[in-house]
Amino acid sequence: MEYTFSLPRIIKDRGLTQSHVAELTGMSKNGVSNLCRAGLVQIRVDTISKLCAGLGVTPADLFVPIAADWERAK
Repeated sequence: MEYTFSLPRIIKDRGLTQSHVAELTGMSKNGVSNLCRAGLVQIRVDTISKLCAGLGVTPADLFVPIAADWERAK
């Protein structure tokens, strides 16, 4: 099964900026920007933990099966 990294969608849905996410997570602005670019292949477990803690989400919220995204888009 393939997954999509949904951080850009979470940021948009919550009306946040990448800078605000950086503040919430303790990450750098460049780090958040890099994660939002298309083509994410790898992500560190500690980065996932920072995102989950800062945004109040679970890893399952960050990594959504592609089929589930298609269903939501209908």
